[in-house]
Amino acid sequence: MKINETNFNEVLNNSKNEDIIHYKQIAFSISKTTGYITLTLIVHPIFYLFVFIFCFAFILALYTLIGLLFFNVKEVKYIGLLSVLIVVFFAKKISKYIFDLVFKKQITDFHFFVSKTFDKTNDKKIFINTKDFNSGWAKLF
Repeated sequence: MKINETNFNEVLNNSKNEDIIHYKQIAFSISKTTGYITLTLIVHPIFYLFVFIFCFAFILALYTLIGLLFFNVKEVKYIGLLSVLIVVFFAKKISKYIFDLVFKKQITDFHFFVSKTFDKTNDKKIFINTKDFNSGWAKLF
């Protein structure tokens, strides 16, 4: 659901738990508890896939270069397998870091947007969770 200044409070009040809202090009997952509305920044899965493919191609190119320099295929095979495991393990962390670098201005704009448009008379407080990202912002309004 796209949000803007006119429908923000209405969307928050009418949304169910685990709904997803979109602001510009970023998305947030909504979770509601008694007294709090938590908005958690999520990265689109295609972004993860793109970063994973890029890292995997880089590792394969590096693996080929090492294979051309050292002709002992057995040792190079283990280096290649280790590097693929590293990429699989860190692909999510790398993509979150790149996502934060690319969309940092939009994340900052969203924080100012929420602080400006959130209905302060509401009995619930809003918590924006971006702690997994490089900026590490977590704000309570």
